[in-house]
Amino acid sequence: MTYIKYRAQCKFDAGDQYTGLDRFGRIVDQRWIKTSDSSHTDRFQYGYDRDSNRLYRDNLLNNSFDELYHVNGPTGGYDGLNQLTDFRRGPLSDSNGDGIPDTIVSATRTQGWSFDSLGNFNTQTTDVLVYRLGDLRRVVFWISESPPKILGRFFLLKP
Repeated sequence: MTYIKYRAQCKFDAGDQYTGLDRFGRIVDQRWIKTSDSSHTDRFQYGYDRDSNRLYRDNLLNNSFDELYHVNGPTGGYDGLNQLTDFRRGPLSDSNGDGIPDTIVSATRTQGWSFDSLGNFNTQTTDVLVYRLGDLRRVVFWISESPPKILGRFFLLKP
């Protein structure tokens, strides 16, 4: 893995040989290279919002594994405490033409999280399953979205 400038590649905004990092030291271009023939085994490019929350991961070798860290569209996917609220995997696209990927049309995996007003985990939705923190007995339920029915539950023991 490397962040160093590769051959005649232009410099990014950090202005040095480490083109995989931006001026804030965040990873923007991550390469996994075979030393034997200098070919990429994986290569990811990342985008961030102003709070340095990751917005997307663009897999340049297989776009089926691109990741979007918010709901489709140019809105953010983090709450007021910078906790991730939505995730999608699939080919990225740019819905508004600003050059920043912000949409996954056909997601192969989705997850969503909700939190209470104090930032505590409340609900997790994974593809079609909803995980909810239950009553005071600390029960977690697996609930399908449509039609809603309880698929299973388990009890959490106090530490």
